[in-house]
Amino acid sequence: NLVFILLPPLSHWEILSAYVAASVVRGVAVGAGVFVITAWFAHLSFVAPVWIVVFALLGAAILGTMGVIAGIWAEKFDQLAAFQNFLIMPATFLAGVFYSIQKLPPFWLAVSHFNPFFYMIDGFRHGFFGQSDISPWTSLAIVSAFFAVLALFTLGNSTDAFLLLRLSEAAGTAKFIPHLVDADSGVGTQVMAADVNGDGKMDVVVGNKRGVFVHTRK
Repeated sequence: NLVFILLPPLSHWEILSAYVAASVVRGVAVGAGVFVITAWFAHLSFVAPVWIVVFALLGAAILGTMGVIAGIWAEKFDQLAAFQNFLIMPATFLAGVFYSIQKLPPFWLAVSHFNPFFYMIDGFRHGFFGQSDISPWTSLAIVSAFFAVLALFTLGNSTDAFLLLRLSEAAGTAKFIPHLVDADSGVGTQVMAADVNGDGKMDVVVGNKRGVFVHTRK
């Protein structure tokens, strides 16, 4: 609910962290469930369980952040499905999930090294089998950097903008045209229009988690 996003005194970083943390918990819970079911059918061994935990958490955090990006970008459910089907799935299946990339032709081997999902999967595989195409430390550095870039990209254009929407009607259609009033106050849930300074013009008072802001009309 949008109201629950606007009301709490949380920064953009804190809101993103909450979404990503929830995604990590859900991802780890699903993975643990799959692990428990699999244990009934096969003997499982761990060579480096610490690496398993590290890459499981980072992988879940990356996918959670990408989910936030998709949610911000998508305007309908079809676009969310396209984000998963044409970006997430290909990147996953072309990252050496079912094969070693060393078996690929030189061109595709080079291309695979530009896929950040490859490093997540390769590090995860190292934790289970002790075998990987590259050093797990290299994978850790690349995956961590990729997560940081995604997080910064997600918050790159975050502003507490206050917009007024003017209704425009033409040719039987109606649309709202946004006009930026202030880029650092936000709207929140408490908005009042009144002549604050007595000049006969309507002003806008905004109350939100950042405080109270008075926007006077000139």
